[in-house]
Amino acid sequence: MSQRTIRVRPYAPGPPRTIGSVFLAASMIALACASLGSCGGDDVMTGDVMTTIESIGGELSHPDGVRVEVPAGALGDPARFAITRVGLPAPLPGNILPGDRAFAIETDATELHLPVIVEFDAAGIDPLLPPGAVAIYSWDGAGWSTVGGDGDGFTVRTEVTGFSVFILGTGASLHKKVDFSPTASAWPVVVRPFEYVLARPDLDAPIGNVSVAVFPRAGYTGRMSLPQGQYSFCIDWHTDETDELSQLIYYHYFLGTVPTAPAIILAEGTNDTVPPVLYVSDSGATAQGRCPPPQNLGPTPPPGTGVNLGDPEVTLTWNNTHDLDLWVWGPNGVVIGWGSPGPAADTGRLDRDDLCQPRSAGGPEHIYWTDPAELFGGQYSVWVHFYENCDDPDEPPPATDPNATSLPRVRMVHRETVRFFPGLTVPELVMREEQWCEIFNFTPAGITWMCGDDARPCCGPPPG
Repeated sequence: MSQRTIRVRPYAPGPPRTIGSVFLAASMIALACASLGSCGGDDVMTGDVMTTIESIGGELSHPDGVRVEVPAGALGDPARFAITRVGLPAPLPGNILPGDRAFAIETDATELHLPVIVEFDAAGIDPLLPPGAVAIYSWDGAGWSTVGGDGDGFTVRTEVTGFSVFILGTGASLHKKVDFSPTASAWPVVVRPFEYVLARPDLDAPIGNVSVAVFPRAGYTGRMSLPQGQYSFCIDWHTDETDELSQLIYYHYFLGTVPTAPAIILAEGTNDTVPPVLYVSDSGATAQGRCPPPQNLGPTPPPGTGVNLGDPEVTLTWNNTHDLDLWVWGPNGVVIGWGSPGPAADTGRLDRDDLCQPRSAGGPEHIYWTDPAELFGGQYSVWVHFYENCDDPDEPPPATDPNATSLPRVRMVHRETVRFFPGLTVPELVMREEQWCEIFNFTPAGITWMCGDDARPCCGPPPG
């Protein structure tokens, strides 16, 4: 049995709170001040947790599992930092599922000389997922982008050069690691993606404008985690000189061009154990100024999945393009599934139903409530139905094929607990077409049973 516990708060619908960002134009700062109601005194910035960080560096941690680490030299003057738990401003793109909740990170710093680290607790992520399926995503006010994320099974961290709303997400497009090793360099060097083409734009997000930055220094190899695709990079650094406005002077140069001569191609067969290494320095043909933002030369990822955050919530994914369905039976005649998506009498609803056409990459399907207090008293049961073998879309459903199988994965969050089926010690369930299998039982108080907890059969006729 596998059980991991995280802190979970009910999702509160509505727009996210206004957040700050470094390198903001004056008009954006004015807009932020207007929405906060003031720009004078200590009342401008608020958050669940706050602190002031000096130029020698420091960190700020949120009790729900996110941390900001500011290295020495990143700040020229002391600055305030705040972290606030927020709702999703928009669905994540490319069938990316939220791994936990979203956090707004803000600061009153006007400049960062080095990237800072954003780190998430990975307790809400399925431990059986490959590391490259997990990444950190950032909201820029108009859309989501990936900002990378290097995980060790306990945390996922990345380096960024600006702040916004961040969330840990999981997807089917595996991210690949790239190491950057400094050659002779007198200054801290920052590496950023420049031109790129995603290999699977249908499964991932664009590259973040403020992020996926690393800062190799003498004796240190920086690491970046990127979606599969082709990339060139921009390298920038600053000297100790200052201009007439007392700002550090920056220089940059480019490494590779896309699509003619990319610096790196990250493909499905890329070796994850030994990441490719690119060498960077502060020499060569350079230009003055900061690096330009990343440029996507390929197709834009499609709109988001429409998956919301809730408590409780159940998410179904699987390993192929068959059609599996998620259902919940509850007290007082509650039935939630594709035939009755809700909202039900207890406000539960199905907000994502995955079909054969257009073919999916194995989900997701998702049922959620906004507050466990809305549940009726008594027991609920979560079921998965293998509805159709989509390998033969011309056959009228259900096209029963005794050889068609699928491996469901179900994640349930309820009352500060997240459980995954299958788990570390629970074997996978091989489902066949038209089969029904019960995966979870729960009550308003919490999750009470998962398939594999005991000898009770998981598959059989559903309640309805």
